Amino acid sequence: AFAFRDQMSYNQEVDAPYFATYDDRIAQVKALAGAEADLAAAKRKLSEATSAEKRAEGARKGNEKAVAKLKSRIEQAENSCFFSCCGGEAKVERLQAQLYAEEGKAGALVDSEGRLEEKLEVLTAEVRTAEELVARKAALVSESSSMFESAVQSHPSEKMLYLQRAAADCRANVDFEAANTAALENVGRMCVTARGAY
Repeated sequence: AFAFRDQMSYNQEVDAPYFATYDDRIAQVKALAGAEADLAAAKRKLSEATSAEKRAEGARKGNEKAVAKLKSRIEQAENSCFFSCCGGEAKVERLQAQLYAEEGKAGALVDSEGRLEEKLEVLTAEVRTAEELVARKAALVSESSSMFESAVQSHPSEKMLYLQRAAADCRANVDFEAANTAALENVGRMCVTARGAY
């Protein structure tokens, strides 16, 4: 709701300031012509970024699990009774190389996830802004429509008066035909009942 709406009665005199206000509302609606498309695009980007962030989080968690598992395997290998006699040192070296490789990935994975989380915040704000613009446009359309209808109702042309009378006549005709239809249906039912009596 706008402050303007509270100040203006749509039954007031339709004068130059009224039309200027109406024209301003229409210009604002035109300026917001792409608001719905912008909102859809912002939501799509947010959805894509959310998916990417979830994948990054999964990769980071997978990395953490791999590091924990490798540390556990190294500890088991070092504490194994076969460590010194059955190539345990070589196995530990291989596991440590894998551990260093996984630990080397950790920083990049955390950074990637952090960047995506920051991007999500920005995109969430963009979606909120786009939603506000769509709501503003809808309010402007409603307001300008009310203004237009008020102007038409308060100063109808001869053609409009003629059309209003014609519409009222058509409504009366429809009501009359509906009443006649109901009466004819009743007569039809009575005829069927009468035939059944013979």
